[in-house]
Amino acid sequence: MSTDAISTSSPSPESLAVWEYRRGSWTMTTRAVPAEQHWQVWVNGRYWTTLLASPHEPRWLVLGYLANEGLLASRDAVWDIMVRGHAVWVWLAGAPPADLPRVRTTGCAAAWSRGHEPLAPEDGPVLPLPDPGQVLALMRQMARAARGYAASGGLHAAALATPQGDLVYVAEDVGRHNAVDRVRGWALWHAYPLRGMWLLVSGRISSEMVAKARAMGLGLIVSRTAATATALRWARRWRLPVITYARGGRMRLYWPFSRDAAHTQSPTLSSTMTK
Repeated sequence: MSTDAISTSSPSPESLAVWEYRRGSWTMTTRAVPAEQHWQVWVNGRYWTTLLASPHEPRWLVLGYLANEGLLASRDAVWDIMVRGHAVWVWLAGAPPADLPRVRTTGCAAAWSRGHEPLAPEDGPVLPLPDPGQVLALMRQMARAARGYAASGGLHAAALATPQGDLVYVAEDVGRHNAVDRVRGWALWHAYPLRGMWLLVSGRISSEMVAKARAMGLGLIVSRTAATATALRWARRWRLPVITYARGGRMRLYWPFSRDAAHTQSPTLSSTMTK
């Protein structure tokens, strides 16, 4: 699929003067660097939080953040949203909770999040076994579509993909959790169904990211790097498959179902899976 057919959300970089040392000498030049901004979030006229994020398309960022915090589930819950200066004002149908239990996140975002830790293993259907070639192809497509990273570096990407191998939307941000929030905000505003979809990310998978994927009803989360131990424990309890280090023709699959369940879908692949 051409990257021109994929919806993308990439920030414009800033250009700054810099001294570069190369081959024994210093040279003055200009380089693109990622921009960031503080976004104040106001809900029904009340200050809610401040997000440290990229400066582009703050509506998707804020809507996704509020959805992942449990304040809204669809666009119907949003009366209005507007951007004024460095503040995003959201009016919801009904009053938001006075407060939510919050824990400090470890991700790349200046925000707070409610606790999500699963109390007990959950039941659920056995999800389809992902095709390795398809997963790797999607990760390559996401990398090509991440124009902001190509311009300046220093950005994280998150993408929404179908189990059939179509890349739907790619978001970039200075914060990896922000990029995931942007994906959900875009999907919420456009009424795009998320159940069973795949989430691709360029950075480390944290427990909060797994909680966001579960809240979105996704069927798989994939990263080109690692996942934390807590993230993998939560994913197993929630029966959410996780793939890490999906690059260079390799990947690691954390399969929350039995090997017998995999065998019914792919006898050849499951024969190489260890318990």
